[in-house]
Amino acid sequence: MHQRKRNDFSDGLLKSSSVCPDAVSELRNGAKFSLKPSTSPPPPPIALATGRSLVENIVMLSDDPKSHNRAARSSKPASPWRSRKNLSTIIVFIGFCIVFGVMFLLQANTIGEASYHEHLPEFFVGKLSRNSLSVSHNMVPNTRSNQDNGKENPDIPVDVTDNGGSFFPPGGYVDGEKRLKKHLSKLLTRQKAGTDLDVPIRSRWSDVVANGEETMYDTAESTDGSEHFTLYKNILPMEKRKVFDSPLPFEKAKVILKPTIGSHRPDMDAVFVFAEGYDLPIYSLFIESLRVDAKFQGDIVLSVSHLSKLAKGVEHYLRSFKSGVIVYTVDWKCFSKKDGSSIKSANAGLSDCAINGMYGLLDESGKINQVEDPREPRPVATARYELYWAWSLQYHPHQMILLIDARDTYFQAEPFKNLVRSRKSSTGGVLHLFEENFESTNIQKSSFNRNWITQAYGVNTAEKIGKVPVICSGSTIGEQIAIESYLRAMVAQFDKTRCKSKGCDQGFHNALYYKKELEGLSGIDTIYTHKQGWSSVNNLGAMEPTKSVEEWELLNTNKQIINWDKSITPVVHQFDRFKPLANMMNSRKRALVKTIMEKV
Repeated sequence: MHQRKRNDFSDGLLKSSSVCPDAVSELRNGAKFSLKPSTSPPPPPIALATGRSLVENIVMLSDDPKSHNRAARSSKPASPWRSRKNLSTIIVFIGFCIVFGVMFLLQANTIGEASYHEHLPEFFVGKLSRNSLSVSHNMVPNTRSNQDNGKENPDIPVDVTDNGGSFFPPGGYVDGEKRLKKHLSKLLTRQKAGTDLDVPIRSRWSDVVANGEETMYDTAESTDGSEHFTLYKNILPMEKRKVFDSPLPFEKAKVILKPTIGSHRPDMDAVFVFAEGYDLPIYSLFIESLRVDAKFQGDIVLSVSHLSKLAKGVEHYLRSFKSGVIVYTVDWKCFSKKDGSSIKSANAGLSDCAINGMYGLLDESGKINQVEDPREPRPVATARYELYWAWSLQYHPHQMILLIDARDTYFQAEPFKNLVRSRKSSTGGVLHLFEENFESTNIQKSSFNRNWITQAYGVNTAEKIGKVPVICSGSTIGEQIAIESYLRAMVAQFDKTRCKSKGCDQGFHNALYYKKELEGLSGIDTIYTHKQGWSSVNNLGAMEPTKSVEEWELLNTNKQIINWDKSITPVVHQFDRFKPLANMMNSRKRALVKTIMEKV
Protein backbone atom coordinates (compact mmCIF):
# COMPACT_ATOMS: atom_id res chain seq x y z
CA MET A 1 0.00 0.00 0.00
CA HIS A 2 2.80 2.41 0.92
CA GLN A 3 4.73 1.50 -2.27
CA ARG A 4 1.68 2.38 -4.34
CA LYS A 5 1.37 5.73 -2.60
CA ARG A 6 5.02 6.55 -3.27
CA ASN A 7 4.60 5.73 -6.98
CA ASP A 8 1.45 7.79 -7.25
CA PHE A 9 3.23 10.72 -5.63
CA SER A 10 6.27 10.51 -7.95
CA ASP A 11 4.11 10.10 -11.02
CA GLY A 12 2.12 13.15 -10.08
CA LEU A 13 5.28 15.14 -9.54
CA LEU A 14 6.58 14.19 -13.02
CA LYS A 15 3.29 15.13 -14.60
CA SER A 16 3.30 18.53 -12.89
CA SER A 17 6.89 19.51 -13.75
CA SER A 18 10.05 18.38 -15.47
CA VAL A 19 12.22 19.91 -12.79
CA CYS A 20 14.38 17.77 -10.45
CA PRO A 21 14.46 14.61 -12.56
CA ASP A 22 17.18 13.14 -10.36
CA ALA A 23 15.02 13.36 -7.29
CA VAL A 24 12.08 11.82 -9.08
CA SER A 25 14.32 9.09 -10.43
CA GLU A 26 15.48 8.29 -6.89
CA LEU A 27 11.90 7.98 -5.77
CA ARG A 28 11.14 5.63 -8.56
CA ASN A 29 14.21 3.56 -7.72
CA GLY A 30 12.88 2.91 -4.18
CA ALA A 31 14.19 5.80 -2.12
CA LYS A 32 12.33 5.94 1.17
CA PHE A 33 9.86 8.72 1.63
CA SER A 34 8.46 9.38 5.08
CA LEU A 35 4.85 10.29 5.41
CA LYS A 36 5.26 11.07 9.13
CA PRO A 37 4.99 14.71 10.08
CA SER A 38 8.27 16.39 10.93
CA THR A 39 9.02 17.06 14.54
CA SER A 40 10.99 20.14 13.57
CA PRO A 41 9.29 23.53 13.45
CA PRO A 42 7.96 24.33 9.98
CA PRO A 43 10.11 26.73 7.87
CA PRO A 44 8.94 30.28 7.42
CA PRO A 45 6.27 30.61 4.72
CA ILE A 46 7.59 31.36 1.18
CA ALA A 47 5.99 34.15 -0.79
CA LEU A 48 5.37 32.94 -4.40
CA ALA A 49 5.52 35.41 -7.26
CA THR A 50 2.18 35.76 -9.03
CA GLY A 51 1.99 34.89 -12.72
CA ARG A 52 4.78 32.35 -12.50
CA SER A 53 4.57 28.57 -12.60
CA LEU A 54 5.57 26.47 -9.63
CA VAL A 55 8.75 25.47 -11.43
CA GLU A 56 9.70 29.07 -12.10
CA ASN A 57 9.26 29.95 -8.50
CA ILE A 58 11.44 27.02 -7.43
CA VAL A 59 14.19 28.06 -9.80
CA MET A 60 13.96 31.64 -8.64
CA LEU A 61 14.27 30.67 -4.98
CA SER A 62 17.25 28.45 -5.69
CA ASP A 63 19.11 31.42 -7.18
CA ASP A 64 18.23 33.70 -4.20
CA PRO A 65 21.23 34.10 -1.89
CA LYS A 66 18.89 34.33 1.13
CA SER A 67 17.69 30.83 0.35
CA HIS A 68 21.29 29.58 0.58
CA ASN A 69 21.66 31.20 3.99
CA ARG A 70 18.51 29.46 5.08
CA ALA A 71 19.89 26.16 3.82
CA ALA A 72 23.16 26.79 5.61
CA ARG A 73 21.37 27.48 8.80
CA SER A 74 19.35 24.30 8.40
CA SER A 75 22.56 22.30 8.00
CA LYS A 76 23.75 23.24 11.55
CA PRO A 77 23.46 20.57 14.26
CA ALA A 78 19.90 20.28 15.53
CA SER A 79 19.11 21.69 18.95
CA PRO A 80 19.25 18.98 21.63
CA TRP A 81 15.72 20.04 22.63
CA ARG A 82 14.58 18.98 19.15
CA SER A 83 16.26 15.59 19.30
CA ARG A 84 13.82 12.75 19.80
CA LYS A 85 16.27 10.85 21.97
CA ASN A 86 16.94 13.85 24.18
CA LEU A 87 13.24 14.63 24.29
CA SER A 88 12.60 11.15 25.65
CA THR A 89 15.26 11.72 28.30
CA ILE A 90 13.63 14.99 29.28
CA ILE A 91 10.24 13.31 29.53
CA VAL A 92 11.72 10.58 31.75
CA PHE A 93 13.39 13.25 33.90
CA ILE A 94 10.12 15.14 34.28
CA GLY A 95 8.37 11.89 35.14
CA PHE A 96 10.99 11.15 37.78
CA CYS A 97 10.47 14.60 39.27
CA ILE A 98 6.73 14.02 39.40
CA VAL A 99 7.19 10.62 41.11
CA PHE A 100 9.68 12.13 43.58
CA GLY A 101 7.27 14.97 44.32
CA VAL A 102 4.45 12.53 45.00
CA MET A 103 6.68 10.53 47.31
CA PHE A 104 7.66 13.73 49.14
CA LEU A 105 4.03 14.67 49.62
CA LEU A 106 3.26 11.20 50.93
CA GLN A 107 6.17 11.50 53.34
CA ALA A 108 4.89 14.88 54.52
CA ASN A 109 1.51 13.28 54.95
CA THR A 110 3.09 10.57 57.08
CA ILE A 111 4.89 13.20 59.14
CA GLY A 112 1.58 14.95 59.68
CA GLU A 113 0.10 11.69 60.88
CA ALA A 114 3.07 11.09 63.16
CA SER A 115 2.67 14.63 64.45
CA TYR A 116 -0.87 13.69 65.47
CA HIS A 117 -0.03 10.37 67.07
CA GLU A 118 3.41 11.00 68.50
CA HIS A 119 3.32 14.72 69.30
CA LEU A 120 -0.33 15.19 70.08
CA PRO A 121 0.27 17.63 72.96
CA GLU A 122 1.47 20.15 70.36
CA PHE A 123 -2.08 20.61 69.09
CA PHE A 124 -4.56 23.09 70.42
CA VAL A 125 -8.31 22.60 70.48
CA GLY A 126 -10.04 25.90 70.86
CA LYS A 127 -13.39 27.23 71.99
CA LEU A 128 -15.03 24.05 73.34
CA SER A 129 -18.12 24.47 75.47
CA ARG A 130 -17.89 23.78 79.19
CA ASN A 131 -19.67 20.45 78.85
CA SER A 132 -17.79 19.43 75.75
CA LEU A 133 -14.85 17.76 77.48
CA SER A 134 -15.02 14.22 78.73
CA VAL A 135 -14.95 14.24 82.52
CA SER A 136 -12.01 11.84 82.59
CA HIS A 137 -8.37 12.82 82.90
CA ASN A 138 -5.54 10.37 82.14
CA MET A 139 -7.78 7.42 82.83
CA VAL A 140 -6.19 4.59 80.85
CA PRO A 141 -2.58 3.64 80.23
CA ASN A 142 -0.87 4.65 77.02
CA THR A 143 -2.47 2.71 74.13
CA ARG A 144 0.02 3.19 71.34
CA SER A 145 0.32 -0.58 71.09
CA ASN A 146 -3.30 -0.57 69.94
CA GLN A 147 -2.47 1.98 67.29
CA ASP A 148 0.47 -0.12 66.16
CA ASN A 149 -1.85 -3.10 65.83
CA GLY A 150 -4.03 -1.17 63.45
CA LYS A 151 -6.87 -0.54 65.87
CA GLU A 152 -8.49 2.81 65.69
CA ASN A 153 -7.90 4.55 68.98
CA PRO A 154 -7.42 8.31 68.89
CA ASP A 155 -6.36 8.13 72.55
CA ILE A 156 -7.83 11.54 73.29
CA PRO A 157 -11.00 12.59 75.09
CA VAL A 158 -13.42 15.06 73.68
CA ASP A 159 -17.09 15.65 73.18
CA VAL A 160 -16.86 18.12 70.32
CA THR A 161 -20.13 20.00 69.96
CA ASP A 162 -21.35 22.26 67.20
CA ASN A 163 -20.04 25.35 68.88
CA GLY A 164 -17.66 26.63 66.26
CA GLY A 165 -14.71 24.72 67.68
CA SER A 166 -11.57 25.07 65.61
CA PHE A 167 -8.25 23.27 65.63
CA PHE A 168 -4.90 24.90 65.05
CA PRO A 169 -1.59 23.03 65.16
CA PRO A 170 1.39 25.34 65.73
CA GLY A 171 3.39 23.55 63.03
CA GLY A 172 2.84 23.32 59.30
CA TYR A 173 1.36 19.85 59.09
CA VAL A 174 -2.10 20.61 57.81
CA ASP A 175 -2.75 16.93 57.13
CA GLY A 176 -2.08 16.20 60.78
CA GLU A 177 -4.69 18.80 61.66
CA LYS A 178 -7.23 17.19 59.35
CA ARG A 179 -6.61 13.79 60.88
CA LEU A 180 -7.02 15.19 64.36
CA LYS A 181 -10.36 16.71 63.45
CA LYS A 182 -11.44 13.52 61.71
CA HIS A 183 -10.62 11.38 64.75
CA LEU A 184 -12.33 13.84 67.06
CA SER A 185 -15.49 13.63 64.97
CA LYS A 186 -15.39 9.84 65.07
CA LEU A 187 -14.83 9.89 68.80
CA LEU A 188 -17.78 12.25 69.25
CA THR A 189 -20.02 9.79 67.45
CA ARG A 190 -18.89 6.94 69.70
CA GLN A 191 -19.28 9.02 72.84
CA LYS A 192 -22.81 9.98 71.87
CA ALA A 193 -23.48 6.26 71.55
CA GLY A 194 -22.18 5.75 75.08
CA THR A 195 -18.78 4.23 74.29
CA ASP A 196 -15.21 5.48 74.77
CA LEU A 197 -16.28 7.90 77.49
CA ASP A 198 -13.10 7.36 79.51
CA VAL A 199 -10.30 7.94 77.05
CA PRO A 200 -7.42 10.00 78.46
CA ILE A 201 -6.61 13.61 77.79
CA ARG A 202 -3.48 13.81 75.66
CA SER A 203 -3.65 17.29 74.25
CA ARG A 204 -4.03 20.91 75.20
CA TRP A 205 -7.57 22.10 75.47
CA SER A 206 -9.43 25.34 75.84
CA ASP A 207 -12.70 25.18 77.68
CA VAL A 208 -15.11 28.09 77.83
CA VAL A 209 -16.21 28.38 81.43
CA ALA A 210 -19.47 29.77 82.67
CA ASN A 211 -18.54 33.42 82.34
CA GLY A 212 -17.25 33.02 78.80
CA GLU A 213 -13.55 33.05 79.60
CA GLU A 214 -11.15 30.25 78.76
CA THR A 215 -9.20 27.81 80.87
CA MET A 216 -6.54 25.44 79.58
CA TYR A 217 -5.60 21.80 80.05
CA ASP A 218 -2.39 20.06 79.17
CA THR A 219 -0.48 16.86 79.77
CA ALA A 220 3.17 16.04 79.96
CA GLU A 221 4.87 13.08 78.35
CA SER A 222 8.03 11.27 79.29
CA THR A 223 10.58 10.17 76.75
CA ASP A 224 8.77 6.86 76.36
CA GLY A 225 5.47 8.60 75.67
CA SER A 226 3.58 7.65 78.82
CA GLU A 227 1.67 10.42 80.54
CA HIS A 228 2.71 11.24 84.08
CA PHE A 229 0.39 14.06 85.03
CA THR A 230 -2.52 16.17 83.88
CA LEU A 231 -2.03 19.92 83.92
CA TYR A 232 -4.75 22.53 84.34
CA LYS A 233 -3.92 26.20 83.75
CA ASN A 234 -6.22 28.93 85.00
CA ILE A 235 -6.02 31.85 82.56
CA LEU A 236 -8.94 33.81 83.95
CA PRO A 237 -8.17 37.39 84.97
CA MET A 238 -8.13 37.86 88.73
CA GLU A 239 -11.34 39.87 88.82
CA LYS A 240 -13.29 36.99 87.25
CA ARG A 241 -12.04 34.17 89.46
CA LYS A 242 -14.23 32.36 91.98
CA VAL A 243 -13.65 32.58 95.73
CA PHE A 244 -15.01 30.15 98.32
CA ASP A 245 -16.17 31.71 101.55
CA SER A 246 -13.69 31.94 104.39
CA PRO A 247 -14.13 29.25 107.07
CA LEU A 248 -14.48 32.07 109.58
CA PRO A 249 -18.01 31.84 111.02
CA PHE A 250 -18.64 35.59 111.27
CA GLU A 251 -17.43 38.70 109.55
CA LYS A 252 -15.54 39.93 112.58
CA ALA A 253 -14.37 36.50 113.72
CA LYS A 254 -10.68 35.64 114.00
CA VAL A 255 -8.61 32.51 114.43
CA ILE A 256 -7.45 32.53 118.05
CA LEU A 257 -5.88 29.06 118.18
CA LYS A 258 -2.17 29.35 118.98
CA PRO A 259 0.60 26.76 118.92
CA THR A 260 1.51 25.10 122.21
CA ILE A 261 5.09 24.37 121.16
CA GLY A 262 7.24 26.34 118.72
CA SER A 263 6.42 29.15 116.32
CA HIS A 264 5.88 29.44 112.60
CA ARG A 265 8.56 30.75 110.24
CA PRO A 266 6.62 32.48 107.44
CA ASP A 267 9.45 32.38 104.92
CA MET A 268 9.96 28.60 105.15
CA ASP A 269 8.26 25.68 103.41
CA ALA A 270 6.09 23.57 105.70
CA VAL A 271 4.61 20.11 106.26
CA PHE A 272 1.17 19.96 107.92
CA VAL A 273 0.06 16.77 109.65
CA PHE A 274 -2.93 15.80 111.76
CA ALA A 275 -1.47 13.42 114.36
CA GLU A 276 -3.95 12.96 117.17
CA GLY A 277 -3.56 10.07 119.62
CA TYR A 278 -0.36 8.42 118.38
CA ASP A 279 2.56 7.02 120.33
CA LEU A 280 6.23 7.93 120.20
CA PRO A 281 7.25 5.42 117.47
CA ILE A 282 4.91 7.03 114.92
CA TYR A 283 6.02 10.60 115.71
CA SER A 284 9.69 9.61 115.69
CA LEU A 285 9.56 7.85 112.28
CA PHE A 286 7.69 10.75 110.72
CA ILE A 287 9.89 13.54 112.07
CA GLU A 288 13.28 11.78 111.96
CA SER A 289 12.84 10.54 108.39
CA LEU A 290 11.80 14.05 107.36
CA ARG A 291 14.60 15.81 109.24
CA VAL A 292 17.45 13.29 108.83
CA ASP A 293 16.74 11.22 105.71
CA ALA A 294 15.07 13.95 103.65
CA LYS A 295 17.18 16.77 105.14
CA PHE A 296 14.09 18.99 105.29
CA GLN A 297 14.81 22.31 106.96
CA GLY A 298 11.33 23.83 106.86
CA ASP A 299 8.52 23.81 109.44
CA ILE A 300 6.79 20.63 110.64
CA VAL A 301 3.36 21.57 111.98
CA LEU A 302 1.41 18.97 113.95
CA SER A 303 -1.93 18.72 115.69
CA VAL A 304 -1.73 16.37 118.67
CA SER A 305 -3.84 15.43 121.64
CA HIS A 306 -3.97 17.60 124.71
CA LEU A 307 -0.65 17.47 126.57
CA SER A 308 -2.22 15.57 129.42
CA LYS A 309 -3.33 12.85 127.00
CA LEU A 310 -0.06 12.41 125.12
CA ALA A 311 1.65 9.00 125.20
CA LYS A 312 4.82 8.50 127.22
CA GLY A 313 7.83 10.42 125.94
CA VAL A 314 5.96 12.29 123.18
CA GLU A 315 5.86 15.75 124.80
CA HIS A 316 9.52 15.59 125.73
CA TYR A 317 10.46 14.52 122.22
CA LEU A 318 8.41 17.28 120.57
CA ARG A 319 9.90 19.93 122.85
CA SER A 320 13.45 18.76 122.11
CA PHE A 321 13.58 20.65 118.81
CA LYS A 322 14.84 24.21 119.07
CA SER A 323 12.93 25.36 115.98
CA GLY A 324 10.99 24.08 113.04
CA VAL A 325 8.55 21.84 114.95
CA ILE A 326 5.26 23.60 115.71
CA VAL A 327 2.72 21.72 117.84
CA TYR A 328 -0.99 22.51 118.34
CA THR A 329 -2.97 20.81 121.09
CA VAL A 330 -6.62 20.97 120.12
CA ASP A 331 -9.45 20.60 122.59
CA TRP A 332 -12.01 18.42 120.85
CA LYS A 333 -15.53 17.99 122.13
CA CYS A 334 -16.75 14.66 120.76
CA PHE A 335 -20.09 12.91 120.70
CA SER A 336 -21.30 9.37 120.22
CA LYS A 337 -22.99 8.66 116.92
CA LYS A 338 -25.38 6.29 118.65
CA ASP A 339 -27.03 8.57 121.19
CA GLY A 340 -25.19 11.91 120.90
CA SER A 341 -23.74 11.66 124.36
CA SER A 342 -20.40 13.28 125.13
CA ILE A 343 -17.37 11.01 124.93
CA LYS A 344 -13.70 11.50 125.80
CA SER A 345 -12.04 10.78 122.44
CA ALA A 346 -12.59 10.93 118.71
CA ASN A 347 -12.79 7.12 118.66
CA ALA A 348 -10.25 6.78 115.80
CA GLY A 349 -12.15 9.38 113.82
CA LEU A 350 -15.48 7.56 113.89
CA SER A 351 -17.08 10.00 116.33
CA ASP A 352 -18.27 13.49 115.49
CA CYS A 353 -16.35 16.31 117.16
CA ALA A 354 -16.39 20.07 117.53
CA ILE A 355 -13.32 22.28 117.89
CA ASN A 356 -13.08 24.30 121.07
CA GLY A 357 -11.00 27.44 121.11
CA MET A 358 -10.63 27.75 117.35
CA TYR A 359 -12.43 31.06 116.75
CA GLY A 360 -12.96 34.30 118.60
CA LEU A 361 -15.22 37.29 117.96
CA LEU A 362 -14.09 40.88 118.11
CA ASP A 363 -16.49 42.95 120.25
CA GLU A 364 -17.03 46.71 120.16
CA SER A 365 -14.31 47.34 122.70
CA GLY A 366 -11.75 45.54 120.58
CA LYS A 367 -11.61 42.49 122.82
CA ILE A 368 -11.68 39.04 121.24
CA ASN A 369 -14.01 36.58 122.95
CA GLN A 370 -13.90 32.86 122.27
CA VAL A 371 -16.97 31.47 120.49
CA GLU A 372 -18.18 27.93 120.16
CA ASP A 373 -17.55 26.00 117.01
CA PRO A 374 -20.16 27.36 114.57
CA ARG A 375 -20.28 24.08 112.64
CA GLU A 376 -22.06 20.99 113.78
CA PRO A 377 -19.85 18.15 115.05
CA ARG A 378 -18.12 16.21 112.26
CA PRO A 379 -15.33 13.64 111.98
CA VAL A 380 -11.92 15.01 112.93
CA ALA A 381 -10.65 13.87 109.53
CA THR A 382 -13.03 16.45 108.05
CA ALA A 383 -12.44 19.13 110.69
CA ARG A 384 -8.66 18.95 110.20
CA TYR A 385 -8.97 21.01 107.00
CA GLU A 386 -10.02 23.98 109.11
CA LEU A 387 -6.84 23.56 111.14
CA TYR A 388 -4.78 23.34 107.97
CA TRP A 389 -6.45 26.48 106.64
CA ALA A 390 -5.67 28.42 109.85
CA TRP A 391 -2.04 27.25 109.75
CA SER A 392 -1.65 28.20 106.10
CA LEU A 393 -2.32 31.84 106.97
CA GLN A 394 1.03 31.93 108.77
CA TYR A 395 3.13 31.57 105.58
CA HIS A 396 4.12 33.70 102.64
CA PRO A 397 2.15 33.20 99.40
CA HIS A 398 4.71 31.10 97.51
CA GLN A 399 6.05 28.87 100.28
CA MET A 400 5.34 25.21 99.56
CA ILE A 401 3.05 23.29 101.94
CA LEU A 402 2.50 19.52 102.16
CA LEU A 403 -0.69 18.13 103.71
CA ILE A 404 -0.01 14.51 104.66
CA ASP A 405 -1.11 11.71 106.98
CA ALA A 406 1.21 10.88 109.88
CA ARG A 407 0.63 7.24 110.80
CA ASP A 408 1.50 5.66 107.45
CA THR A 409 4.08 8.07 105.99
CA TYR A 410 7.85 8.33 105.97
CA PHE A 411 10.33 10.33 103.92
CA GLN A 412 13.31 9.39 101.76
CA ALA A 413 14.08 12.76 100.13
CA GLU A 414 13.03 16.41 100.28
CA PRO A 415 9.25 16.40 99.69
CA PHE A 416 9.19 19.37 97.32
CA LYS A 417 12.08 18.12 95.22
CA ASN A 418 11.55 18.63 91.48
CA LEU A 419 8.04 20.02 91.92
CA VAL A 420 7.03 23.04 89.85
CA ARG A 421 6.69 26.37 91.63
CA SER A 422 5.35 29.63 90.26
CA ARG A 423 7.27 32.87 89.99
CA LYS A 424 7.33 35.01 93.10
CA SER A 425 5.57 37.74 91.15
CA SER A 426 2.61 35.48 90.29
CA THR A 427 -0.76 36.37 91.72
CA GLY A 428 -1.65 32.69 92.07
CA GLY A 429 0.13 29.47 92.92
CA VAL A 430 0.58 25.81 91.99
CA LEU A 431 -1.46 22.93 93.43
CA HIS A 432 -0.22 19.32 93.19
CA LEU A 433 -2.64 16.40 93.54
CA PHE A 434 -1.64 12.73 93.65
CA GLU A 435 -3.52 9.76 92.27
CA GLU A 436 -3.73 6.25 93.64
CA ASN A 437 -2.86 3.29 91.45
CA PHE A 438 -5.29 3.21 88.53
CA GLU A 439 -4.41 -0.34 87.53
CA SER A 440 -5.73 -1.55 90.87
CA THR A 441 -8.81 0.58 91.37
CA ASN A 442 -10.91 3.56 90.32
CA ILE A 443 -13.76 5.49 91.86
CA GLN A 444 -16.46 3.28 90.37
CA LYS A 445 -14.65 0.08 91.34
CA SER A 446 -13.88 1.21 94.90
CA SER A 447 -17.00 0.85 97.04
CA PHE A 448 -15.53 3.18 99.68
CA ASN A 449 -14.80 6.05 97.30
CA ARG A 450 -18.03 5.58 95.38
CA ASN A 451 -20.07 5.60 98.61
CA TRP A 452 -18.35 8.71 99.99
CA ILE A 453 -19.20 10.64 96.83
CA THR A 454 -22.72 9.21 96.80
CA GLN A 455 -23.36 10.20 100.41
CA ALA A 456 -22.12 13.72 99.83
CA TYR A 457 -23.37 14.49 96.32
CA GLY A 458 -25.81 11.76 95.30
CA VAL A 459 -25.85 8.75 93.01
CA ASN A 460 -25.91 10.79 89.80
CA THR A 461 -22.65 12.56 90.63
CA ALA A 462 -20.96 9.29 91.56
CA GLU A 463 -22.08 7.67 88.31
CA LYS A 464 -21.09 10.69 86.25
CA ILE A 465 -17.59 10.74 87.70
CA GLY A 466 -17.30 7.01 87.02
CA LYS A 467 -14.16 5.12 86.08
CA VAL A 468 -11.54 7.70 86.93
CA PRO A 469 -8.44 7.48 89.12
CA VAL A 470 -8.89 7.97 92.83
CA ILE A 471 -7.08 11.12 93.96
CA CYS A 472 -5.79 10.76 97.50
CA SER A 473 -6.97 13.41 99.96
CA GLY A 474 -4.26 12.36 102.42
CA SER A 475 -1.46 13.81 100.30
CA THR A 476 -1.67 17.26 98.73
CA ILE A 477 1.05 19.84 97.97
CA GLY A 478 0.78 23.44 96.94
CA GLU A 479 2.06 26.94 97.34
CA GLN A 480 0.45 28.74 100.25
CA ILE A 481 -1.78 30.91 98.08
CA ALA A 482 -3.10 27.84 96.24
CA ILE A 483 -3.38 25.63 99.34
CA GLU A 484 -5.34 28.32 101.19
CA SER A 485 -7.84 28.49 98.33
CA TYR A 486 -8.10 24.69 98.15
CA LEU A 487 -8.69 24.44 101.91
CA ARG A 488 -11.50 27.01 101.72
CA ALA A 489 -13.13 24.76 99.12
CA MET A 490 -12.74 21.66 101.30
CA VAL A 491 -14.33 23.32 104.33
CA ALA A 492 -17.15 24.61 102.13
CA GLN A 493 -17.94 21.06 101.00
CA PHE A 494 -18.89 20.05 104.51
CA ASP A 495 -20.98 23.19 104.91
CA LYS A 496 -22.73 22.27 101.67
CA THR A 497 -23.20 18.50 102.06
CA ARG A 498 -23.15 17.87 105.84
CA CYS A 499 -21.55 14.51 105.07
CA LYS A 500 -20.44 13.04 108.41
CA SER A 501 -19.05 9.65 107.48
CA LYS A 502 -15.40 9.05 108.16
CA GLY A 503 -13.80 9.39 104.72
CA CYS A 504 -16.17 12.00 103.31
CA ASP A 505 -13.17 14.30 102.95
CA GLN A 506 -11.91 11.88 100.27
CA GLY A 507 -15.24 12.29 98.50
CA PHE A 508 -14.98 16.08 98.78
CA HIS A 509 -11.44 16.02 97.39
CA ASN A 510 -12.34 13.96 94.31
CA ALA A 511 -15.62 15.72 93.63
CA LEU A 512 -13.94 19.13 93.73
CA TYR A 513 -11.50 17.99 91.08
CA TYR A 514 -13.74 15.98 88.77
CA LYS A 515 -16.64 18.44 88.99
CA LYS A 516 -14.16 21.17 88.05
CA GLU A 517 -14.86 23.15 91.21
CA LEU A 518 -11.17 23.92 91.64
CA GLU A 519 -11.00 25.50 88.20
CA GLY A 520 -11.16 29.25 87.95
CA LEU A 521 -10.44 29.66 91.66
CA SER A 522 -8.67 32.71 92.95
CA GLY A 523 -5.22 31.75 94.19
CA ILE A 524 -4.84 28.69 91.97
CA ASP A 525 -3.05 29.28 88.68
CA THR A 526 -2.02 25.70 87.94
CA ILE A 527 -3.07 22.20 89.02
CA TYR A 528 -0.82 19.21 88.46
CA THR A 529 -2.56 15.87 88.94
CA HIS A 530 0.23 13.29 89.18
CA LYS A 531 -0.11 9.64 88.29
CA GLN A 532 0.76 7.20 91.05
CA GLY A 533 4.45 6.43 91.19
CA TRP A 534 5.64 9.28 88.99
CA SER A 535 6.17 12.16 91.39
CA SER A 536 7.15 13.26 94.89
CA VAL A 537 4.38 11.37 96.69
CA ASN A 538 3.86 7.67 96.10
CA ASN A 539 0.45 6.48 97.31
CA LEU A 540 0.70 2.70 97.82
CA GLY A 541 -2.65 1.93 99.43
CA ALA A 542 -4.61 0.76 96.40
CA MET A 543 -1.83 -1.55 95.20
CA GLU A 544 -1.61 -4.07 98.03
CA PRO A 545 -4.57 -6.39 97.22
CA THR A 546 -3.37 -7.17 93.71
CA LYS A 547 0.39 -7.92 93.90
CA SER A 548 3.23 -8.32 96.36
CA VAL A 549 6.06 -5.86 96.98
CA GLU A 550 8.31 -7.97 94.79
CA GLU A 551 5.78 -8.20 91.96
CA TRP A 552 5.30 -4.44 92.01
CA GLU A 553 9.10 -3.98 92.12
CA LEU A 554 8.73 -1.29 94.76
CA LEU A 555 12.15 -1.67 96.41
CA ASN A 556 15.65 -1.09 95.13
CA THR A 557 18.72 -2.94 96.40
CA ASN A 558 19.00 -0.47 99.30
CA LYS A 559 15.44 -1.28 100.44
CA GLN A 560 14.20 2.14 99.37
CA ILE A 561 10.79 2.67 97.79
CA ILE A 562 11.20 3.69 94.16
CA ASN A 563 9.01 5.22 91.47
CA TRP A 564 8.33 3.55 88.13
CA ASP A 565 11.36 5.26 86.60
CA LYS A 566 13.54 3.72 89.38
CA SER A 567 14.08 7.08 91.08
CA ILE A 568 13.79 7.23 94.87
CA THR A 569 10.35 8.29 96.05
CA PRO A 570 10.62 11.37 98.31
CA VAL A 571 7.36 10.76 100.23
CA VAL A 572 6.16 7.20 100.87
CA HIS A 573 2.48 7.18 101.81
CA GLN A 574 0.38 4.19 102.98
CA PHE A 575 3.42 1.95 103.41
CA ASP A 576 1.69 -0.09 106.12
CA ARG A 577 -0.64 -1.68 103.53
CA PHE A 578 2.25 -4.01 102.67
CA LYS A 579 3.28 -6.23 105.56
CA PRO A 580 6.99 -6.44 104.55
CA LEU A 581 7.17 -2.63 104.43
CA ALA A 582 5.33 -2.34 107.75
CA ASN A 583 7.76 -4.80 109.37
CA MET A 584 10.73 -2.90 107.95
CA MET A 585 9.44 0.40 109.35
CA ASN A 586 8.56 -1.15 112.71
CA SER A 587 12.20 -2.16 113.07
CA ARG A 588 13.19 1.40 112.22
CA LYS A 589 10.75 2.78 114.82
CA ARG A 590 12.14 0.58 117.57
CA ALA A 591 15.66 1.73 116.82
CA LEU A 592 14.60 5.38 116.80
CA VAL A 593 12.71 5.11 120.07
CA LYS A 594 15.66 3.42 121.72
CA THR A 595 17.94 6.27 120.64
CA ILE A 596 15.45 8.93 121.78
CA MET A 597 14.88 7.36 125.19
CA GLU A 598 18.61 7.07 125.76
CA LYS A 599 18.86 10.85 125.45
CA VAL A 600 16.16 11.50 128.05
